[in-house]
Amino acid sequence: MHSTAQPELPLFRCAKDDANVRNFILLLKSHSGWMTALDVLRGLGMAETESNRRHVRSWAEAAEDSVISGQAGYRATDCATPEEIHHFCSWMDSQGDKMKFRAARTRGRAHSKIR
Repeated sequence: MHSTAQPELPLFRCAKDDANVRNFILLLKSHSGWMTALDVLRGLGMAETESNRRHVRSWAEAAEDSVISGQAGYRATDCATPEEIHHFCSWMDSQGDKMKFRAARTRGRAHSKIR
């Protein structure tokens, strides 16, 4: 049987103390507002590729509480307004709740397979 699914790209993860993460945070702190992934790549002198966009997402994850993200892009937490931080935290809580609900539903459906 022929599969039409595309192969999954390997996940890119980096450590919190990675130099790229530090440079990412410093760039965000030096900017007066939100930065898109493209803004970040340009600010760091990097090519706009899907791979590099994945790097930006991984840096934001590795930066933990130093960076918030949303529809507008990325922002250093230290530079964000209380409203922006509240919005980000509410969005993250909501996403976590949705993932937990989906996991519980899947576990219930597949109970006989995963005992």
